[in-house]
Amino acid sequence: MPRILYNLPEHNVLFARCFGQVSPDDVIDWHLDSQITQTAKFGFLTVIDLSEVTGTDMTFDDLNSIHARLVRHYGPRRQKLTIFLYAPDDLTFGMTRILQSMSTMTDHVNVQVFRDCEALNSILPEVGKSLCELRTSLHENC
Repeated sequence: MPRILYNLPEHNVLFARCFGQVSPDDVIDWHLDSQITQTAKFGFLTVIDLSEVTGTDMTFDDLNSIHARLVRHYGPRRQKLTIFLYAPDDLTFGMTRILQSMSTMTDHVNVQVFRDCEALNSILPEVGKSLCELRTSLHENC
């Protein structure tokens, strides 16, 4: 899956925009803690736009493995990871809801799924930018 990562240090957010086919290797090893710092409210915050994903071969076991790996990384360090996933279509929404359900079992990984842009934008003022502004920033800096 092609993806573009954009670090917004002034807002302490990592923004990712994903395209095409998604595989498990695409979402592992982003090394967030080397790109942004932790905030009191969100911990390490990542906003991921999945609106241009066209397919996936990920299984439930793959999603479980990804979640377990995140918990193993952030749990022992007593760090928190917050992921806002924009998943407007059935494919990405179903996949992300599974991750969201898994995240309720731990204090260290918080996954929030947004199917419509307005719902995501309602929480993004705390980040300092809307989804459109994040996309614009991403393209200006690539």
